[in-house]
Amino acid sequence: MLGPPYPGAMRSALATVVLLGVGVAPAAADPVSITAACQATRDALNVAGTVTGGAGEVVFAGQRWRTGYRVVDPSGTYGILAGEGLRTKDRKAALRYLKARKATAWFKSGSTVEARANAIGLPADCASAAGVFLNRSGNTYQYANVTVTLDDESRILTWTGTTDRTFSYIAQTVDLPTPVVSYARWERASQAASLNATMRTIARTVAASVSADATVIAATLRTYADPARAVPLKVRTLRAGGLLYGRNPFTHTYHAWRVYVKEGTLRAKRVAP
Repeated sequence: MLGPPYPGAMRSALATVVLLGVGVAPAAADPVSITAACQATRDALNVAGTVTGGAGEVVFAGQRWRTGYRVVDPSGTYGILAGEGLRTKDRKAALRYLKARKATAWFKSGSTVEARANAIGLPADCASAAGVFLNRSGNTYQYANVTVTLDDESRILTWTGTTDRTFSYIAQTVDLPTPVVSYARWERASQAASLNATMRTIARTVAASVSADATVIAATLRTYADPARAVPLKVRTLRAGGLLYGRNPFTHTYHAWRVYVKEGTLRAKRVAP
């Protein structure tokens, strides 16, 4: 039977533990509650403030707030038409279809607490996201995963690491855009106005991304033809490829693009109008 190690061996083992870092003292206790700081930040932003970082800037003014091209209000969400990514001529065409040439935004009723939480950008569980507390320098606290700076009211000013956010609590105002059209009507009109541009993008993408095999062209086109679209896109299988087609519900114009194989190469071509 092996006995306990002799004193020299014990000293050697302890030295090895210290050198490997196993014997380092545990981290100091966190002098603030990061969970409480996150909650104080959320509570403050329910009144007023600004968050920058992540996807951009979010401005909070009571129950109303703005993120990017959208304004969220207790009555619903407003999207600024100029920020929807449509070409100017398509946007004008869509508004002409709706007989609402002066509209600047769409409106969709209803909003959620989850959307506001996502806009603030703090993790649901700040303690787990921050990790073990390491040290403090003034109002800056370093954790294993993030570094956090607080203001004198223990609200977060900066959160850097897993995500980068800067917070301020200055009073803000967010005006509602006007006049508006309903989201459902705008979705249908904008998809109709950009129908040819959408088909062109899909057809060229498929022609550039799949192998020169006529049997897979139609199947690939169908992956882009979202059945939930307000203006449906349809696909027909052709002997040498596939046809992507649809109809503008306002002008009744038929649009179609063909993706086909010619001389061993995939090509995309507008068929109609």
